[in-house]
Amino acid sequence: MVLVESESKAINITALVSKLNSNYNTVMRCLNYMKKLQIIEEEVIGRLRLIKLSDNELTKQMLKLTEKIREAYNSIS
Repeated sequence: MVLVESESKAINITALVSKLNSNYNTVMRCLNYMKKLQIIEEEVIGRLRLIKLSDNELTKQMLKLTEKIREAYNSIS
């Protein structure tokens, strides 16, 4: 959800760790798993590593499901 809500649709790993209030190792473990599933893409610019959602059918379906869950949650609260 953090990647969906970011303005540029890309975020560096340090900012992602901060937004998730987590630690680097945990975030990297999750990111590596998502890369294997082709949910995210990583772009390296010098020492900066940017993460963004992949533009594929799996990611699109996951975003639709997430939006439906959010709508259902908002309708009961």
